Amino acid sequence: MSRTSDRVCMLELNTDMTRIVCSKCGWEVPAGTNPNTVRECGGCERVVVYGDIPRLYLIGPVTGKPNDNRETFRAVRAILRKDGYECDCPHHYIEQGTEWGKAMRTSIRQMLANDGQSTIPMYDGIAMLDGWEQSRGAKIEHDIAEALDMPCRPWREWLSPAAPAAQMADAPACQPLLAPAC
Repeated sequence: MSRTSDRVCMLELNTDMTRIVCSKCGWEVPAGTNPNTVRECGGCERVVVYGDIPRLYLIGPVTGKPNDNRETFRAVRAILRKDGYECDCPHHYIEQGTEWGKAMRTSIRQMLANDGQSTIPMYDGIAMLDGWEQSRGAKIEHDIAEALDMPCRPWREWLSPAAPAAQMADAPACQPLLAPAC
């Protein structure tokens, strides 16, 4: 059973197979555009996916964090999976203790991977963990993703508006929903 988040849409051929349109809002891909290069819908501004389940690559702070921040990556991945995403993170491809430069090259290579059959990217977007701005590696990954027009958002922005607040609050990566008064 596949689920698709409210934050994504799929491009489909219309019934007479003459145009490619968004499955949610009806926006048409401009004539002459390769639909494989369209990453965001021009009408509803949702991320375009080319399969049943959208895939995200998680980035965030690793170096200097206890256990390389694995618990936070794991918790956020579980939340995103409950909302209908498949998620990968650097820990799936990099052994603990790997030298920083080698780890970054491996992570960036994975983040930019295609499906092996074509030039369609493997990931529909990049989900950034809390604190990514303070991570030298995550900032590099973010800048590369943005330069290549990959949708890059804080992880909570990938969740559908209906995602339960309690589910988000239970994650160790979460900040308090309401900041204390000054």
